[in-house]
Parts: sequence; structure tokens; C-alpha cells
Amino acid sequence: QYWYSHALDLFLDHFGQNILIKNITRNEYQKFISNYANGRTSETFRKGHLYISSCIKDAIYDGYLKKDPTYKVNYKGTKLPKKESVKFLTILEYEQLRKHFKRKTDKSTLMLYILLITGARFSEVNRMTYKDLYYKPGLIHLPGTKTENADREIEVSDSDLNYIKKAISKHPQKINGDLFGLSHNAISKVFNKAKMEFNINDEITPYSLRHTHASYLISKGISIEYISKRLGHANISITLEVDTHLLDEHKKEQGQRVRELFS
Repeated sequence: QYWYSHALDLFLDHFGQNILIKNITRNEYQKFISNYANGRTSETFRKGHLYISSCIKDAIYDGYLKKDPTYKVNYKGTKLPKKESVKFLTILEYEQLRKHFKRKTDKSTLMLYILLITGARFSEVNRMTYKDLYYKPGLIHLPGTKTENADREIEVSDSDLNYIKKAISKHPQKINGDLFGLSHNAISKVFNKAKMEFNINDEITPYSLRHTHASYLISKGISIEYISKRLGHANISITLEVDTHLLDEHKKEQGQRVRELFS
């Protein structure tokens, strides 16, 4: 759901809100794709293109469209893939952002704070309702999106839960009960400002909060089994992949402990 939302934002940003897809030619879509691919990796680009193309193919199958403007479009990203280390914040950056976010009450920052302290997916937090927040003492409910394990309860501190509830109370309550319903672009803009303030690597994205949350818990000795359930992973093998990408500080700490064991 994250990539559908992100791809839609990019598509509308280029073509505008009032565009009729039936009027988009392959030439025009190619221009959009070439513009989108600039400054991005081939993998990032591939995901965005495939989600848009999939939606259009569904519309053709259902009879809403006759032609596919995404057919045989040429694409290639211009940016090298990120190193694994770039997917993570350092412990210092992680803690700086936590304090920074907690000083604010706007919805975009509040959503980033929840992402940081829960390791949740963007789409999960974006779908939260008041019932999910006022769930049980010390718990937040996350509505699932991807796997049977995704619908889950997340433990949070009383301090964090009280802060979130207080911040939310400053905003008008939506009729449908949703807490957020924000665009990915809105979240990214606020996150980018915070990165600039703390001189954080420009390649770090809001999704890095999920990666870092997992590594942060591992560095504090929390079991892989618990972390896997907290992240809503379908199985523990997915979580074990994170174990090979621990924070640099934790790697050094573990290395020193091994030296001491054999000294």
C-alpha cells in the first residue's frame, strides 16, 4: 500500500489532479518515467512503474481503458543502489529525532514519531483510527495491511501514549474516525527538514525509521522473535535479515566483547 500511495503521488504531481488516463499517450508517459527515473535507483523506479502499470492494466481488463500508455516503456534509474548502512540512522540520530519529533504536535511530525517508536509501516499508521489509539492501556493497535501477522498490538510507554493522545486532541476529529490520512509527500517534507537540522544523510528516508527501530531493539538485547511479531513480519526469517545490518556502534561493541572473551 505504501508504494501504491507513493506512485499515485508522483503520478498526480506530474500529470495533475484532473488528468484523464485515457488521454495519456505512451510518449507522455515515457516523459514522466524519464523524469521520475532521474536521480533514483533502477529498483526504486521499477517499483513505482510496476504499481502504476498494474493499475492501468486492471482498468483495461475491466473495460475502463482501451490502450495501455505504459506498454514497453523504456526505463533505467540513474542512481546507484543504497549501501545497507545508508538505510539506517545511527543511535545518536535516532534519539535526536525522537526528542525533536516529541516537541511538536502537527500531524506529519506526530505520524513520524509513531513510525519511530513502533517500527510500523507508513500505510499501517496512516490507516489508524481513534479506536486504534484508545485501544488498551500501554498498547496501540495497528490495522494490518500485508500479512496475517500485520494486524497487531504494539507496546508503547505511558509517556509516549499520553503525548500522542494529547497531540491528537489538538486537532479536529474527522467524521470517519481516521487519525491521519496523510500523503507520503507531506511526511517526506517534514522528515527532510528534520534531516537538515541534524545533518543526517540525505539518502535516509521515513522508511529508514522502520529499519532502524528493528536494529535499535536488537542492539538493546530484545529477542528476534519479539521484534518479528512487533514488525508484523510473516515469518522470523524476514527479521533475521535485519540482524546482518546492525548499527555501526553495536557492531563495534559486540566486536570488543568478543575480543575480551578470547583475551
